[in-house]
Amino acid sequence: MKTFNYALYSKTLLKDKKLAPIIKKVGPCDIEIPQRVGLFPRLARTIAYQQLTGKAAATIWSRVLDFLKTNNQKLSPEMLENITVTQLRSCGLSQAKALALLDLSLKCMNKELPTMGKLRKMNNEDVITALTSVRGIGPWSAQMFLIFTLGREDVVAAGDLGLRKGFSLIHKKKELVTEEEFIKGTQKWSPYRSIASWYLWRALEL
Repeated sequence: MKTFNYALYSKTLLKDKKLAPIIKKVGPCDIEIPQRVGLFPRLARTIAYQQLTGKAAATIWSRVLDFLKTNNQKLSPEMLENITVTQLRSCGLSQAKALALLDLSLKCMNKELPTMGKLRKMNNEDVITALTSVRGIGPWSAQMFLIFTLGREDVVAAGDLGLRKGFSLIHKKKELVTEEEFIKGTQKWSPYRSIASWYLWRALEL
């Protein structure tokens, strides 16, 4: 596992008087970036977890893995080759997510997506373009992949409601900032906006 370097990013982020108290209270960012992870299991799990609480998503995803008689590490697109939408829905997935998983498995088997090795070498925008070609994977999911799988340090997920709430909170704004205001306001955190975002999520928890 790889982690972000506190000594490097703190020099930039601690200069912000609004964000600094959160950083000092929470401590170093503890996001762990997996060094060995398959593209299919990572994206499949991402699809299953969308728009659900962690506990509910984990329960459903566990049912899917039990049905396929596998685990996250060994999950492969070939395991879904003869699986139907109805079977996946019986595990608790919505129809949209079931269709998305089957589309992902098909694209992976047909080698329509870049390998993890290629994705690591691509710029953020190209990664987002590649991943959003999969049914059910939008810009937000691709941005979370950039942060939590590829370990990109300067991602701005302006569509994330929690981040905009956290930004509004630390700046004591009564109204939620717009996506444009959020993007503009986070420019001072570059090139560590992914890490600053993690502290905004923590600010909401505090």
